[in-house]
Amino acid sequence: ADLSCLVMTEHEFNERVDLLKSKAAVSFSMVGVQLGRIFGKYGNKWPRVIVDRQGSRAHYRGQLHTLFPEATIKIVAEVEHLSRYEIKMSDGCGGDRGMIVTFSKSADGLHFPVAFASMLAKYVRELMMKRFNRYFNGLMPELKPTAGYVQDARRFLVDIESVINEAGIDMSR
Repeated sequence: ADLSCLVMTEHEFNERVDLLKSKAAVSFSMVGVQLGRIFGKYGNKWPRVIVDRQGSRAHYRGQLHTLFPEATIKIVAEVEHLSRYEIKMSDGCGGDRGMIVTFSKSADGLHFPVAFASMLAKYVRELMMKRFNRYFNGLMPELKPTAGYVQDARRFLVDIESVINEAGIDMSR
């Protein structure tokens, strides 16, 4: 019925890490955007949402309350492999809107929609890396592309050092 992928530039990511003080908080803020979108669009149908566990976190009620301050957040389960919550809010017309959100360990191996979302995110990342490599290949045609993972990214940064200096690229952005 619906599929979306949020893209964040390196600059946006760095700004949000500075603001939120951790990469995990940035990641959860993006989960929050998607949860808010799902609730706004489908809350009257009470969707069930499965999210891969965020790091080693096992308790999400406080974070969900921050996302949905006017909602009642009920803990359905907080056990070793999953945390499940009911988010319920009056629709203002005498009824309730809500959704069930489950944070599950290894959700991408247990639930096809989570696996599909993971594949979509990886595909979008690959497209973004193609754009990134195309930009730098335009400045340095002999440059070997990077996939962006740590070890290769270090090599890539060394390879493009002269281009960065010549083009006046601000590495803090």
